[in-house]
Formats: sequence, C-alpha cells, structure tokens
Amino acid sequence: MAPVSVSDEQPCPKVDMVFDKEWSQSLWRDDRIDSKDRTEEKETPGSSMTQHQNGGLLQCSKLNPSSPILKVFCDPERDTYPDYRLKRESLNYLFSLALTGQDRQTATFKILVFIYWLAHGTSYKTVSETFGIPLSNATSIVRDVADKLVKLSLKIVNKPSSGELALTVEGFGKLAHHPVFEKAVGAIGGCHVRVKIPGAPQPQQCPGDRPLPTINFQGVCDHTGSFIDVFAGLPGSMTDVRVLRHSPLYKCALYPPPGCFLLGNGGYPCLQTPVCLITPYSKSDQNPAHVQFNQHHAMALSSIERTFGIMKKRWHTIFLQPLELHPSFIPKVLAVCTVLHNICLRSGDVLEPVKIEDGSKVTEVLKEWLASNETSGEALRDSLAKQISTMKCMATVKDERGTSAPANMTAVQKEHAYNIVVMEH
Repeated sequence: MAPVSVSDEQPCPKVDMVFDKEWSQSLWRDDRIDSKDRTEEKETPGSSMTQHQNGGLLQCSKLNPSSPILKVFCDPERDTYPDYRLKRESLNYLFSLALTGQDRQTATFKILVFIYWLAHGTSYKTVSETFGIPLSNATSIVRDVADKLVKLSLKIVNKPSSGELALTVEGFGKLAHHPVFEKAVGAIGGCHVRVKIPGAPQPQQCPGDRPLPTINFQGVCDHTGSFIDVFAGLPGSMTDVRVLRHSPLYKCALYPPPGCFLLGNGGYPCLQTPVCLITPYSKSDQNPAHVQFNQHHAMALSSIERTFGIMKKRWHTIFLQPLELHPSFIPKVLAVCTVLHNICLRSGDVLEPVKIEDGSKVTEVLKEWLASNETSGEALRDSLAKQISTMKCMATVKDERGTSAPANMTAVQKEHAYNIVVMEH
C-alpha cells in the first residue's frame, strides 16, 4: 500500500472542541508585540527585595503575625528554598521584575502565596490555612499572579540577541565537543504532564487501567538550559512532530535564523524548511561516520534533557504528579515554571537534574512522512557527518613534522584528507 502523505492525513481535532476554547499556550515572542505588551514592558521594575528589607516590606508579616511561613521569609538569615523551591536570590530577582506600582507589600504577599502553591502542588484550602487568608482569596491570588508572571516572558523567555547568538553557537560546539555543531542555536524536546480534571470522574488506578490523560509540553533551550521558546496545551495523544507542526515556532518559521539549525531527537523528522531541525541517524545505521555523528549530536542534545530534568526536580509536584486543574489553566502554570526556571539560572540557583525514565523520550528514529511545505534536512545532516569524518581523517594524517598516518586508513581517505590540508596551507 502506498504511504499516505501528511497533507492527506486526518487533521487533529481542534482542542476547542473538547474544552470549549483554545487552551494551548505559546510564549514565543517575536519583534511584533502589541501595544498593550509594549506599554507593560516599559514599566519601571520595582526595587529588589534586599532594597526593601529595611523599610516597609518587612511589614508584610503583619498581614498575619501568626503565620510562621512569613516570618521565615522576612528573616534574611533563613533559607527560603524548603518553602518556595526558590533560593532567596531568585526571589529577589523575581521581585525586581514583578513589583510595580505603589502597593508593593500586597504584591509581594500575593507572589509568595502563588510560589508556595506552585512549589507544593497543594490545595487552595491548605494555602489559605498556611497564610491565614480566606479560601476565595487564595484561589483568586493564584490566578491573578499566574497572569502577571506569564507577562514576564517578554523579558525572560525570548530568542537570543545577535550577541547572545554568538555565545550560543559556541556553547553548543563545546557541548558536542566538535566545531561542526557551532551552527546549532537550540535544542528542542518535550514531556507529558498528567492531568486530573476537577469534578470529572477518575478511574481507579490499578494495573491494566487506562492511564490519566496528559498534556504535551514542548520546549526549546539554549546551551545553558535557558528556555527560549515553549509551547504547551495540546493533548498528550499527539506525537512530538504533530505538536511541533501546530506551534508558532514552526508555522511562522521564527527560529532558527538562516544558516543555523535546531537539534532534536528521533521523534522529529530531519528538516531543512520551514524549520531547520537536525536529528540523529537511526541506531540500525552502522555507518562509522553516522555513528560518530550521533555521538556528538547526543552530547549537544543533552542540554534539553538536562533542562527538563531540572524542571522536574524543582517543580516535582507539577511534572511528576497528576495536576488537578482545569486544562485551560495548566499551560499557563507550565509557562510560569519556565519563567521561574530562567530566573533561577540568571540568579545562580541551579539544581542537579532528576534522573527519571520518561516514556515520551524517543530513542529510535521514527519514520515520518514530510508535509507538502517541508523539505528534508538529510542532505545537510550528511554534509555535517562528512565534515566530522573528514576532520577526523585530517587529525590522523601526518602533520608538518612527518608523522605517518595509521596503516588502516584507506588510500581514498589519505588523499582526501591530504588535499584538504594542502588547501588550508
């Protein structure tokens, strides 16, 4: 039977048919920002926490003097990580970005309530009891602060500038231990977040039962593990490549810039356009040049795997436990997690990633038919693999002092490497 092209594929049912509205969330920020966002971006950020500790901000504990968690926060000698999963330096950085306007004490209190809820994945009732506030206030605070922190993505989660791009390509070259990968500007990957819809009947989780539904979370990071794009909200039944094709990153061809490429695992097709995405060769391909390419590719791709590992360790109640939230709110929560992740990296608040076997991780290359608007990137991948092989041959050819080449090198390899050496000289 002839293969069915992607263009003839049955389109994925729209999410709004299931949940009454589109609830996927993309944090991609291009140069085209609407006037409202531009106005908010020009607001003068508030002073950091340390600048206010000698003033009125310490009075936030007076909102409820009997609350031990506020006393811990207001004591600069106490560690905030156990309560908020953020070190004090990260909280200070967050406050410097988020505190605007006059009533900074109330804003600080609301952010602490939200971060505590995010860190522990606890119920609104527990949050209200912990901070001594009404249950209705706890619910509204979590929603309001999530909306505010998502807007910080304009400053925190965005594509690198021209100066940062030079550092990014250099960083991926060092990760891969090969200069051929100094054209990589990002690594793409994804994970699944389990969902328990509030009010919906949940089956007993016994062996053989159908697992809980999941939501796809796609992210692109740089060599340091900082997110530069995220896209969340599509059903977990969709494959990685279908999630990619629904994302603005793919539809608008916003990234990477010309002459550069992204790195992805075998769950994605190797593409040249509309998004230049380089994936590994199949494990069954035992061509020595391809095997060597896969080794360097895996070292560079480890940046996105490490990033998701850090996210799962810091926000384990979000990524490792079922979220009992409405699916329309979950993408926003995931977006806030990426904003806080980048803030932590900038503040030096770095954790070792958790090592968990993720069933969504693809270790074998999947055969995926190209869509009508896509061109294969296999020729570019072959060119990169050939460059790696050639440079290895050059390293083994006799140098200017006359060191002999290894005996197992073929005559063609010797001649090819010799010609390149002569051309360089």
